[in-house]
Amino acid sequence: MKNIKLFILALFCLAAFSACVPEKYELGAVDVTVEELVEGIAFSVTQDSQDPNTVYLKSLMKGYNPVWVHPQGRSQAENITLKIPFKGTYTVTYGVETAGGYVEGEPYTFELTTDNLSYVDDPVWNMISGGPGNSKTWVLDLDASATCRYWMAPMYFFTAGYSWDNLHNDTGMDYTQVGWDANSAIEPFLEGGSPAWYWIADYPGNSWMCGAADFGTMTFDLINGANVQVDQEAYGYGKANGNYMVDAKAHTIQFSGAYPVCPSSRYGEMTADPTRTFNIIYLSEDAMQLLTTNGTSLNYISVDYRDNWTPPVVDEPDAPTEPVLPDGWEDTIGSITVTTTAITWTLSEQNPLDWCAPDGSRLNGWNSPGEYADWLGTPDPAVYGDFSLTMDSADNSYTAIAPNGTEVSGTYTLDEKGIFTFDNGLPSFTLVGWATFATDSDNQLRIMSISTREGIISDMWLGQKALNDDGSIKEYVAYHLVAGVGSDAGITPPPAPEPTTLNVDNSLIKSGDIENNGNFRIEIYNEYGSTSGQATIDQSQLVFSEYMTITFTLSGLEFADGASGSYSAELYYASADWSVQIDTKGTGSGCTVTGDGTYTIKAQAPGSASGAVVFVVDIIGMASELASGAAVTATIDSIEIL
Repeated sequence: MKNIKLFILALFCLAAFSACVPEKYELGAVDVTVEELVEGIAFSVTQDSQDPNTVYLKSLMKGYNPVWVHPQGRSQAENITLKIPFKGTYTVTYGVETAGGYVEGEPYTFELTTDNLSYVDDPVWNMISGGPGNSKTWVLDLDASATCRYWMAPMYFFTAGYSWDNLHNDTGMDYTQVGWDANSAIEPFLEGGSPAWYWIADYPGNSWMCGAADFGTMTFDLINGANVQVDQEAYGYGKANGNYMVDAKAHTIQFSGAYPVCPSSRYGEMTADPTRTFNIIYLSEDAMQLLTTNGTSLNYISVDYRDNWTPPVVDEPDAPTEPVLPDGWEDTIGSITVTTTAITWTLSEQNPLDWCAPDGSRLNGWNSPGEYADWLGTPDPAVYGDFSLTMDSADNSYTAIAPNGTEVSGTYTLDEKGIFTFDNGLPSFTLVGWATFATDSDNQLRIMSISTREGIISDMWLGQKALNDDGSIKEYVAYHLVAGVGSDAGITPPPAPEPTTLNVDNSLIKSGDIENNGNFRIEIYNEYGSTSGQATIDQSQLVFSEYMTITFTLSGLEFADGASGSYSAELYYASADWSVQIDTKGTGSGCTVTGDGTYTIKAQAPGSASGAVVFVVDIIGMASELASGAAVTATIDSIEIL
């Protein structure tokens, strides 16, 4: 999902919103000069006679829309009341919108000689700084080990201009406790009716947002002023000391002399607003979110929360500790048709051998000879193809013939767990590389899984157990047997279905560093990308339930000096309704690209799928290591599905 979420984010967050930047008009004349926009003529700045830390701003220009930049943010109101808690020198900049455009006056400076700490005796000030006379340190909620403690990621994404009220007053809920829901993300609405959208991105699925690191600290205090110290020296941004001002009612915070702690990927957003004013959209004793003008929230936690945090205990259901066979498997394994009870088994020519976990799941997932690992070798039917095992459920007799002609006969039992016991054992022989076919020391093989076709058994995996020192099951060496029938029955199983080959219009395929993340992408179809709506494939034919095989060719590869020259190519696919997704990363089903050539990825389907919303091949890291000017051509040779 991480690539899809990135495309969804781009759709919603391209248009930045700024409530206080005036529009510029082509028509009309500028009828106000900078010299006219001075205090006492265009506007007034007055201190309260009883409380000099309360400052009144008043626009005196009738018929014009004022635009203020003041110590607590920006505003377009006619009259503004500032409550400034600390003595110091402050500036106000006043401007107006005219028929010919925006005109801004020179900054006006005024001085406060007193403190009024009652202004900062407020929950917002106290949660940020620890209260008057105290300090409080915050960090971005991600560390070098990629751990997030309070939030799901160090940043989320919102409609630009999102505010505290959008999340708290209108929704009436603590949104941090819920996930992103496309059905409710259009509520509430911002002023003017535009959707107030947000996306709670998770870091494990969206690590493109920034690299894992210890980003540094941000310490706020209320000691002889409202001071902030930002230390990102270890991260490469150095140290900065400055001041901050909070508007507790509007839930904004303005920085002077420093910027909030941020990753390098968001530094441009942090510095985009010259007033350094950020919306506070969430705040508690433990967590805080500051929103950039582009709509990215930086998600912080207090150092106290970080240092006292313990990972939550997750109650997970116990995983299966042994193979689970489907209902009615006993009847299925007993006969291949209604007219015969004898089944002759041979070893698969495609994948005769694998290893299974104690629950019966295959550990390597090899499905063809070319997928087998070098440390084992490639299956060769010429080595093992003459093996057969005939079992007759009428009298529980069996006959096994080894590739060299050795024959072993006897009787077998099959218990309720799917364990076969052969009284005289089975012949042992080399199967693939150094691996052999054999029963265990108890002359047993256990059913790992069975498959049917049109109601008739087609194949099964049998496992030879391997034990830990304590006698528990460590794993199984698994053999893939394919069903035939007794020679006297004259019946063969139904033929295996043929795969479907999709037509691909390579002229519509896109390739390159499409996401600007260093990966070389071959985009077959992406509803959120440049191939959206393109007939690259016939989606009506894209219906499968077993596997998908993609063969592609690369040419023109030239690598920069120092490049590794070896890259993992992985398939990502999501069906039209998102119900089936294939992601080969970490499964071993991808392939390795080392230069110009033709490559194949074959992946099992986790369910019945149709159509595609995303269908891409990503060659991890290759784009970032291509030589400058390398002209790479990528074509899809074939897509087979079954």
